[in-house]
Amino acid sequence: MKKSFTRIAVLAAALTMTCANTFAQDETDYTSRIVNADLTATGGWKADGTKGIDGSGIVKCGNNAQFDFSQTITALPAGQYRLTASAAYRYSGSEQAEYDAIQAGTETKLATLYATVGEETVATPVMNRYDGASKTDYAEGSGSTQVNNLYVPNSSNAVKAWFQAGQYRNELEFTMPAEGNVTIGIAKSAQPEAGDYTVIGPWTLTRIGDAPDANIMDVVIDHERQATQGYTASVATVDFAEAKAFLGVDKLTTSMIRIENPDGELISDYAPFDGWFNTKGEAETWQDLNAEAAEADKAGICVKFFQAVENGSTFEVCDMNGADEVGKTYTVRWQLVNGEKAVRFVVNVTFVEFQLPVYKPEIIATVDVPVTMKPAKDYEGTTATFDAAAIADALGLTTLADARAYIVNVTDGNFVDNFTDGWRNADGDAAKWNTSAAMVCVKVSDPASGIIDYLGAIDTSYAEGSTYTAKWGFVNDDEKAVVMNVNITFTDGITDAIQAPETASRTADVYNLQGQKLRHAAKGLYIVGGRKVIF
Repeated sequence: MKKSFTRIAVLAAALTMTCANTFAQDETDYTSRIVNADLTATGGWKADGTKGIDGSGIVKCGNNAQFDFSQTITALPAGQYRLTASAAYRYSGSEQAEYDAIQAGTETKLATLYATVGEETVATPVMNRYDGASKTDYAEGSGSTQVNNLYVPNSSNAVKAWFQAGQYRNELEFTMPAEGNVTIGIAKSAQPEAGDYTVIGPWTLTRIGDAPDANIMDVVIDHERQATQGYTASVATVDFAEAKAFLGVDKLTTSMIRIENPDGELISDYAPFDGWFNTKGEAETWQDLNAEAAEADKAGICVKFFQAVENGSTFEVCDMNGADEVGKTYTVRWQLVNGEKAVRFVVNVTFVEFQLPVYKPEIIATVDVPVTMKPAKDYEGTTATFDAAAIADALGLTTLADARAYIVNVTDGNFVDNFTDGWRNADGDAAKWNTSAAMVCVKVSDPASGIIDYLGAIDTSYAEGSTYTAKWGFVNDDEKAVVMNVNITFTDGITDAIQAPETASRTADVYNLQGQKLRHAAKGLYIVGGRKVIF
């Protein structure tokens, strides 16, 4: 049962990079370095396989032929750049056939936007016509056509109208590690069975930041986290193989860890922050975030990346103070440093809508654990015990630590990830704390310990003698489950989890402290009628 999804992309320093620049920096327009960028003149470009440049603002390439439309920019300063080109590729065949192929995921894009620096080339397919399909007829009927209530251009001049409306803007990013030459262009080397063509329009070139340091490698980790979980952790993963190779080490140590603030400050003493950052990506302690929670940027994201260095692969993510807005992305940065080299881990946490999983493994046994709680408003906070070894044995496990633990809803029997830190509503179903009346918390942090480490109620809904059942489910790798029913009786007859023992006769049902009913009881401490007594 997964709660999160993590994507990792490695961006090698001083090599070509695509998709997105790591840091927001000042952008500078370098379009003037492209000769005849708007194609309103006839020079500047190599136009092999095209109809030539006529100065009309567009160039038609292909017509069932290979082509290469390009130019080389010389002495371009070092830095990261974004290249855009207005271009649309029309595959052979009818508009309906092209549309159907796109719907089926079988469309072909043979034209490619590219940038080449030295031996490195960045390339991306040019958009086909349906990438810019619209309910608006930008060509106003002159060379446009309609398929499935969408308009697309069907002539060079119609494509130009789409360009002027801002459609078909293809882009890529590349890096100049040092001042030098870059060749930019659109080309088609493959050939379809029937005629196709590509229309090319204006270009732009923007410097978006400095070139990355050759001694720094960037690793981007995209982690999706479901909203409403709060302090309940989701888990992200990281592969350190390339980082170790880049740093020239066989083993990573915690002494290499640095927090990187947005202003570039490196913090080696990361322990006091325990992974907490504000919404700006600045490291802050939990105490500071909690004390200043009213401020807009004091919502907190916790990214415990240091855990992955310690265990080799995984780390926890959680949040506080309303950071979990669906669709919101927060970025934090950690580094591993060895001498002059460093690997920067850019962790993007994006919140997605919470979806309660529906999961029902095969239940092979149930265990009843009777406990008592005082009907108090201030969550009493008692504890109880259960026989973890017996449950593990029923599941064929050496220890219950090897099982997956779930809250089990009383109403529908679904096994639910513990996103509520043990809290349930009045019906016994998993629910976020303080979302309804009559809530009860039955928390099991470490199942192998055999301890229910927190029992509490949110208000005084439960009077003397009332009862409540909370369920936990433990599942092995064969999807077999044991359900533990924590049967609570509310009574003022106790003051804490281990009350003063009493003596009693043995005529009533007798349970041991693990909640197991006994046929015979020797001398000792037992539970009789919901109260602890000594025989």
